[in-house]
Amino acid sequence: MFRIFLASWPVFVGMALLMLGNGLLVTLLTVRGAELGFSGSVIGLIQACYPAGAVAGCIVAPRLVAQVGHVRSFGALASLCSISALCHLVTTDPWSWGAMRGLAGFCFPGLYVISESWLNARATNATRGTLLSLYFVVQTGGAAVGQLLLSVPDPDGNRLFVLTSILISLALVPMLLSRTEAPAFIAPERFGPRQLWYSSPLGTVGSALNGISAGMIYVGLGIYAQAAELGIAATGGLIAVASLGGMLGQVPL
Repeated sequence: MFRIFLASWPVFVGMALLMLGNGLLVTLLTVRGAELGFSGSVIGLIQACYPAGAVAGCIVAPRLVAQVGHVRSFGALASLCSISALCHLVTTDPWSWGAMRGLAGFCFPGLYVISESWLNARATNATRGTLLSLYFVVQTGGAAVGQLLLSVPDPDGNRLFVLTSILISLALVPMLLSRTEAPAFIAPERFGPRQLWYSSPLGTVGSALNGISAGMIYVGLGIYAQAAELGIAATGGLIAVASLGGMLGQVPL
């Protein structure tokens, strides 16, 4: 197991940095949107552009990996994520914020697909469950720590957006400088919603409910905390506790 973990260290380090940035950004947008006078409904619609973009990202990512490989695909998508974070500094209207949130939504699930396909290619049937559980510990733990970065002093309102962009850009470094070769790409079989349902009805329903609850936690809690005037650091801490609960839940699994 340690040998497999060592062979995939660029994925784990890169994912940790990505989730630090993504965890910070999702709540930062809620807080800054409230400060700009956006209503809770407008903030919710802006944040809803992320999963809308994710639908397209999940479809395009495997095709992108097939054409240019894991490392180049990871680099391109991470660069777009870094750009989308900085674009929030340029405009203050909900339309452009929604567009940038959609771009991030398109890229981040693609990065997850690339990372998880890398790990699946490295794992065996005996080690896959443990390896993926470690991956989700890194993912949820990174998102939780990212929430805590909201306590970083930001007097001009720009520093946290720049920090998000830096963290996402740093995620490229392990992938690009590692001597570890990326696994060969294996073309996936077509697998539609109907086959998914017949294979595992419980898994399909559970995944859908998980997606709904995740949106409510990461966005709804932030909107509630701002309405309750808890402050930016307390808002991040509240969501971080929820994220840490998800991370600890992976340990017994």
